[in-house]
Amino acid sequence: MPSKSSKKLGDGGVDYAFATEAAHEFIKKYGVDWLPVDIFELVDNYAEANNVEIRIVTIEELSEETKIDRQSLIDDVIYGEDGLAIYDPDTGKYSIVINEQVEPYGRIRWTVAHELGHIVLGHLSSSKVSITKWSLSDEEYNKIEQEAHIFAGELLAPKFIVYRIGCHASAELQDICGLSGKAADSRERAIRELIDDKRKLHDSMLSIIPPFTKFLEFRTICADESTLRIHSRIQRNPEPELPAFLPTPDINKDGRYAYCPNCGNAHIAEEALFCKLCGTHLFAEPISHPTTPCGYIGDKDARYCEQCGGPVYKTRFGLLFDRDEI
Repeated sequence: MPSKSSKKLGDGGVDYAFATEAAHEFIKKYGVDWLPVDIFELVDNYAEANNVEIRIVTIEELSEETKIDRQSLIDDVIYGEDGLAIYDPDTGKYSIVINEQVEPYGRIRWTVAHELGHIVLGHLSSSKVSITKWSLSDEEYNKIEQEAHIFAGELLAPKFIVYRIGCHASAELQDICGLSGKAADSRERAIRELIDDKRKLHDSMLSIIPPFTKFLEFRTICADESTLRIHSRIQRNPEPELPAFLPTPDINKDGRYAYCPNCGNAHIAEEALFCKLCGTHLFAEPISHPTTPCGYIGDKDARYCEQCGGPVYKTRFGLLFDRDEI
């Protein structure tokens, strides 16, 4: 991770590579492996790992503590913005002040990620205890604001991960990454730039694939198609080609065929009741099975549910569940 002293405010223009690579290092170091990220948990993880205190405080909480009215705090502390990062050089403590009433909620998530970016990128120091238009020159302010935006965008919606799952539209990014419409529009433009010019792909983008391995893997689910997210990323696997002739399979001691009597599929899971390729019942005698759709998560090559025989849909695992649901 970049150290607090690794960048100085006067060091040239916006450093896109520095901010992007810092976000990628953050992803790898602090366990980011799913979208949408839990930005509040990440602030805590960063603070604990670096033995610093970062307090997230709302305008409402600050108003109660200071007895200063809410509007005065918005006007005089965060200067009409959505939030502000503050550093106390005497205690070494940070505060992220947020306006909790802005909408949509994705805007608050972006604000927290943006202010965290200022901290991680070393924009705050003993000589610059907060970042406002009034405390910096226009050039300094625009530079660090851009770098914090780059960091926040790559943390909340990593370009290459979103590119890999094929969800590039703003509406999809709002759903998958928990972004506001404005932030999602910006990320859509960034992703389309990557699609149009692969020279913008660099090693640090590739380095975050391993943490997202489970999120990116293809799986199938037995579900009502209308309940699934991101319909543009859902597909059915093709029907198998049926053999012209297939010998009657042996029946094992559990009463199940050794292979599918319809398509010949021999790749049968121990718990399978139906063939995953053609949906044929795998037992010589009828047995009870779940009602369709049953919610079973199956292999990526399945066309039918191995538990109930219903149709299954193929998509990325990360599009099926939020992180806390798995």
